[in-house]
Amino acid sequence: MTIAFCGHRNVNVRFDYCILKIESILWDLCEYEKDLEFLCGGYGEFDAYCEEVLISLRRNPDFPPFRLCRVLPYPHIKHLNKLGKFYDELIYPELDDVFFKQKIVERNYWMVKNCDVLIAYVTDKRGGAAQMLKQAVKLKKRIIYVDFATY
Repeated sequence: MTIAFCGHRNVNVRFDYCILKIESILWDLCEYEKDLEFLCGGYGEFDAYCEEVLISLRRNPDFPPFRLCRVLPYPHIKHLNKLGKFYDELIYPELDDVFFKQKIVERNYWMVKNCDVLIAYVTDKRGGAAQMLKQAVKLKKRIIYVDFATY
């Protein structure tokens, strides 16, 4: 199962609540999976929280093994050499012919097309996260909505 994340740049909820909620979702979703892969975009607080949880879960022997992949919108990202130690793979989709300002949008679309499940924290109808969520709905992907208000 391939899982991608979609969320806003800013999360207006305490860090510890976010981490607990994301961890709970991942345990429920993945506990019995044998072939797991996570696609991370790496932009904003929500992505950072998800990556933090995944790095922690990787050290937990009870959580199933998984591949952690960073999907890059640009081939030349600062600190690329440092990223490699956290991820099993750095993926750069074929975006060479895409206009510079459109690359993040196209990278997000690539992530949606290549995932089985999208974990989404979207509270606003505008922005890249909302656009990514709309694409997932259109492609009939399984979506797990993160609602920090119910935790």
